[in-house]
Amino acid sequence: MNRHMRDAIGAAAFIALFGAFLAMARQFPSEVAVYPTLICGLGVLLSAGLLARSLRAYGRTKNETEEVESIDKRQVLKTLFTVAVSVIYVMLTNVIGYFVTTFLFVVGFSYYLDPHQKKWIYPVVGVILNVVLYLAFDLFLNVNLPKGILF
Repeated sequence: MNRHMRDAIGAAAFIALFGAFLAMARQFPSEVAVYPTLICGLGVLLSAGLLARSLRAYGRTKNETEEVESIDKRQVLKTLFTVAVSVIYVMLTNVIGYFVTTFLFVVGFSYYLDPHQKKWIYPVVGVILNVVLYLAFDLFLNVNLPKGILF
């Protein structure tokens, strides 16, 4: 199966998923329905754009032969490491606290993904992300994020 056709099938699945969530969001009370409706509507629109782009690309390349890319052991290990670190992050969030754990996760994982950046950028991104999340959830939405032993 052509790579672009797989992308088109995935995009159609996302349209169905976001469409179902959009239908569910429309049943929420009007005070809380705005945000989920916007996010799900945006998901449908972006997925439709991906579907259109994938179908155009498939039309251009449907007669070309495609090389099958195999996954090597290193890629599998990186994927397993990513999943393991993400699970540990989620588990430690309630113990250490959301903001500390998120800062450590963002700094460490950003470095893991791109160790060639300037080193001062990683903690700055971690702090900025925490500030934005604090403003969005704690102050704007009034949602308490998990607090642990540190913060």
